[in-house]
Amino acid sequence: HERRYEARVPSQYRATDDGSILMLRTYPFGTSLNLELAQSLYTTVENLIAEMDPASYHRSMFVELGGEVRNRVEEYRVITTDALRNLVGGMTLQVLLLILYFRQPLRLGRFRTIFGKTAGLVTGVLRQLIGAILIAVPLVLSIIWTFGIASLVVGGLNTITVFLFVILFGLGIDFGIHTYSRYLETRLEGGDVLTSLEAAVIKTGGGIVTAAFTTAAAFYALMVADFKGFSDFGFIAGTGILASMVAMLLLLPAFVTLGEKLGVIHAVSVTVGDPKPLDTRPIRGYRPVVIGALVLVGVVLLFVPQLSFEYNFRNLRSNLPGLQGVKAKIHDLKMDAEGEDLGSSAVVLADNPEDLVALVEVLDSIRVHDTDFPTIQKVESIFDKFPQDQEEKLGIIREIRTTVDEEALDVVTGEDRERLLRLRTALDVDTPFTLDDVPLSTKRKFVGRDGTIGNFAFVYPSVLLRDGLNSIEFASDLNSLSSMEGITVPSGRTYFASSGSIVAADMLLLMQRDSKVAITLTSVVIVIALFIAFRSVTHTLLVVSPLVVGFALLWALQLLFGIKYNLFNMIMLPVIIGYGVDDGVHLLRRYLEEGAGSLRRVMKTTGWAVVMTTMTTSAAFGGLIFVRHGGLQSMGKLAVTGLFLVMLAALVFLIAALQWWEVRGGPLKPEHFGDGENGPS
Repeated sequence: HERRYEARVPSQYRATDDGSILMLRTYPFGTSLNLELAQSLYTTVENLIAEMDPASYHRSMFVELGGEVRNRVEEYRVITTDALRNLVGGMTLQVLLLILYFRQPLRLGRFRTIFGKTAGLVTGVLRQLIGAILIAVPLVLSIIWTFGIASLVVGGLNTITVFLFVILFGLGIDFGIHTYSRYLETRLEGGDVLTSLEAAVIKTGGGIVTAAFTTAAAFYALMVADFKGFSDFGFIAGTGILASMVAMLLLLPAFVTLGEKLGVIHAVSVTVGDPKPLDTRPIRGYRPVVIGALVLVGVVLLFVPQLSFEYNFRNLRSNLPGLQGVKAKIHDLKMDAEGEDLGSSAVVLADNPEDLVALVEVLDSIRVHDTDFPTIQKVESIFDKFPQDQEEKLGIIREIRTTVDEEALDVVTGEDRERLLRLRTALDVDTPFTLDDVPLSTKRKFVGRDGTIGNFAFVYPSVLLRDGLNSIEFASDLNSLSSMEGITVPSGRTYFASSGSIVAADMLLLMQRDSKVAITLTSVVIVIALFIAFRSVTHTLLVVSPLVVGFALLWALQLLFGIKYNLFNMIMLPVIIGYGVDDGVHLLRRYLEEGAGSLRRVMKTTGWAVVMTTMTTSAAFGGLIFVRHGGLQSMGKLAVTGLFLVMLAALVFLIAALQWWEVRGGPLKPEHFGDGENGPS
């Protein structure tokens, strides 16, 4: 009996049985959700450990830090580091693609001496940078404008918007590629500088304006979301699109003119083949392409409801193996010390002790009666730390003490007498046990900064809260989601429980609701904007068609390979929508400008520009695939896949649809488009 009793007495330290590992817990004056506070606490503890130098006591001694504070700090460090790498790597790859696409001839044959050839080679190599410089400089200026405006409107960046530097660089490059490609194309056909700039700014510029306003509208539609990640992303991205449009249509022509005067621009073909001859042969195989795509869309739409969502928060965090070992040790120590690892608790704060007692009773009632999917394992308050029904128990103690004094002490000898004397000392209690008598080590987590005991309770879950569905159920059982009425006690007061998991559950539900609204609003805004720009239902449907087919292909891949949407990659859907519309706008405008029989020419000119813009934009998003944060990784994967699929749909399905329309119903008339053959400016 004595051994059983001693085994139930917890140690004042959390340690392994052999004493090789000891755990100390530090409580911040605040919440780990406050990144600045978490960083300050983490740095302070690190400095204290460094000052103590555990290895100086024994070479085998070392200290490891773990817990939510370290998780948040390390994740922030990973995100900022990866953001910088992604910015440098993505922009470097984009510039290299520009250099390759707008390459210029070296022309070393005209030099006869070694010195002349060397100088010509150096000059020729530097000339390769001209196209990239002409596009990059106005684009960088537009990004500076964008984040200057953003700093005034939305303030700082968050986990999602921090990557907008490289994303805007990729999206803005598209306008520069289309503008400069059209300029070089016209120069190759014999146009002078002014004529070529007019073709680039007025003809191609019309498509850029249409694409920019529809894409910006798609991003601005995200601002209706209550989810700050969506709303901030939408404002900054939409503003960046408009700023890059202005820069490319106003600044790029000025830089091109300067380059021509300095003699550093030499117009060479950036397309495959010679664009001059008008190849009017029809595109082959257009019927099976159109029919097959429409069948695919119909089939995929039947299975779209089966698309899944990623609810496991662990898969959306940074993959930091160094933290897993510490986490495992903490779990084992909790199991050894308490016989259970209750996980992250929620906290509910009452106004007074009476309401706290009532709150605990209500929560215990929920725990007991929830048999369908119970999520509450334990409710703990300061009142659990001292005995209940003390007067009744004091009466029993007095009876035992009387028995010991009058009957036992006179007849017991030896070790039994010593044990009885210890018992007699423990029985010397005549007054109730108060909160002040509870040891500080036991009540520490209930004590506030000013030393007073708080009127709050911890609610421990019985399910793993890294699963978003479990978090939602846990928050629902506590009646503490923002859409719920809270927990009401007999006094009439209402209270809400709070924790990181409850905030995450609320955010998850909010994001799911807002994403549906944002996507719907984005689609409606784009269709309206396209109809205003083209003034034709047929043209509008043709521009939107690559988007529909592209998403059908994307959803088919998601269904086949189990690719899930999540809190992060959902924000890529408006990006893919806006980008898919851009491809359709540029291809259709060029076809309307060139007229019947021009589809092969459109493919060789604007089509290659579409391929190039997709590659540069994918380079911007592709860097996210290699970051260590699971959520950001999923953003990159979905964006790159979606961009290539809508490009494929534009270059294959839209061209095939235009060919079928031309063969069956005659060519689309330019006069149907805007104000004439040049279209709206």
